[in-house]
Amino acid sequence: MNDMVSRRGFLTGLGAIGLFGHKVFAVPHGAFSNGEPNLRFALMSDVHISMKIKDGKWHNDATKFIHALKWFRDKKIDAVVIAGDLANYGMIEELEVMAAAWEKVFPGGKAPDGRKVEKVFVTGNHDWEGPIYSGGFSKQLYPDPIVRKEKEFYVNRAKAWEKLFGEKYEPIYSKTVRGYTFIGQHWDPKAWKGCGFFGLVKKFIEERAAELSGARPFFYVQHPPLKATCNGPKAWGQDVGIATKALSKFSNAVAFSGHTHYTLTDETSIWQDAFTAVNASSLWYTGKPNLFQPVSPKTKMYNTTQGALVEVYDDRIVIVRRQFMPDETLAEDWVVPLPVKENKPYKPSNRLGKSPSPQFPLGSAVSAVLAGGALKMKFPQALGEPNARVFKYEVTVESEGAETRSHEFMDPRFNKAPSQKDAEESVQLMVRAKSLPPGEKYRVSVTPCDSLGNKGKAISSEWILRKKKISKS
Repeated sequence: MNDMVSRRGFLTGLGAIGLFGHKVFAVPHGAFSNGEPNLRFALMSDVHISMKIKDGKWHNDATKFIHALKWFRDKKIDAVVIAGDLANYGMIEELEVMAAAWEKVFPGGKAPDGRKVEKVFVTGNHDWEGPIYSGGFSKQLYPDPIVRKEKEFYVNRAKAWEKLFGEKYEPIYSKTVRGYTFIGQHWDPKAWKGCGFFGLVKKFIEERAAELSGARPFFYVQHPPLKATCNGPKAWGQDVGIATKALSKFSNAVAFSGHTHYTLTDETSIWQDAFTAVNASSLWYTGKPNLFQPVSPKTKMYNTTQGALVEVYDDRIVIVRRQFMPDETLAEDWVVPLPVKENKPYKPSNRLGKSPSPQFPLGSAVSAVLAGGALKMKFPQALGEPNARVFKYEVTVESEGAETRSHEFMDPRFNKAPSQKDAEESVQLMVRAKSLPPGEKYRVSVTPCDSLGNKGKAISSEWILRKKKISKS
């Protein structure tokens, strides 16, 4: 059982000029030219069209995908980028449903005004290895090995891809959309072993170096996060670094990835250094970073579906972060100035300590009691600006012997839109007895933190006397 249980808590955005008199660290739209963008495209990942049993029969549900596509369609996009895991179990039947959903929203691959809408899809691990997931899904569904072989995508990928999406399946490919280059690299069957782990990009880019160089951005798409880029060096499922090294020669490169399911409310989901990298999040559900402890009991806190609208202008790229079902803006737009070589507002060293931190209201304190085999506490939710929202709370429990133990838990609405408020504007959690330091008296301190590592001022409780032995439950 987990040591800490999150009950309530959320940060609401307070506007461009926040509670603490600081200007949010973000690039304002007003600093750029007006007019229509040169290019608009949808950015999604981890669609996971999934086979499920309903009324005794197998069904595939594309509701979220269709909903998102319609929203993007109405924004007059020129392309749809999907960074992998199109299907959940890697079955052709799932991809057939996806292809039908695409055709429903973009008949003949065209928008309502007749413009072509380009597909920039790449596969992920679920598209290749999904048949063996869940205890051998395809084997359970199709015991006959001959029939099963006909149903699995990775076995029939070339034929199936051309039939479903009307184009040749190539391990790595490029497309030009309104004068901008998109490069997509499909999942590598040797990926988990680290052999040739998305290594095709090195040669592919080297052969096209002359045409890719310059101020105009080009876009690269793969499923796993590129090593040591967005979401930090501890992001799970990273590649071995071949793509990072290859793209580092191009400051105008913008890389998109998925796989982690990390939320777009996490400000580390965009990264800049030698080039720019962006996490596309997940249309299925959002996950939590490894550095945070799990929340128990499990709730629906991770069940959000996210994506982004990307608009490319002469002097900037605008990334509009979106939550679907319900439809809401997740956070302020990321605005990447062009040319990127001269402006890198999302470089980690340009962000840490330069934006306001979430803070508790003046006069706040922690109330804490020892009861039911745990130290239970309650405190007001911290306040902050849109780019200084609470992402986690650090909790320190100090005993009278000066020994301390630290814990951290995620704000239960870390991945939600700011408008989604809880009925209670307070946070409740508990630390189980087995996680307390030895002693008879305790004091609790709580520090609000954003996703960049900025910390607000801690608040504390009074000393609490242990009146009787707490059971080690």
